[in-house]
Amino acid sequence: MYISKLNNREGLWLAGGASLGLVSNLEEALGVILPETYKEFLLELGSLSIGDISISGITCENLDDGGGSVLSDTLYFQRDYDLPENLIVIQPDEDAPYCLDTTDKNSVGEMSVVCFEIQSGEQNQIADNFQDWFFRYFLTNINR
Repeated sequence: MYISKLNNREGLWLAGGASLGLVSNLEEALGVILPETYKEFLLELGSLSIGDISISGITCENLDDGGGSVLSDTLYFQRDYDLPENLIVIQPDEDAPYCLDTTDKNSVGEMSVVCFEIQSGEQNQIADNFQDWFFRYFLTNINR
């Protein structure tokens, strides 16, 4: 579903789909059940970058391997930028990372996507779920 929207993009890098076991390990490390739309992304693509824009995910067997890792990016922003513990970084940005909000789940477990403003600490909802954010916001920004 996600890969079909990315084919033939200049500068595209994909980590490659993660295994169910790695997704389960990530959920355990984060202490949360991830929403299905984000799990689908992890299983299909792992993580990705297009030029200097990236979506954090699973890049290899070591979940905390640095850049591109959702675990590493989340821990980094928590440590260095006081990111609240209820947020999981899906697109790192030094001014305003995009995050899944673990405290804002709908009836099927989908989490809203928020933009966390580093300077003010404000959280602004961008999308109702990861899939909506990916198709309506992320793809729109990389098509500019």
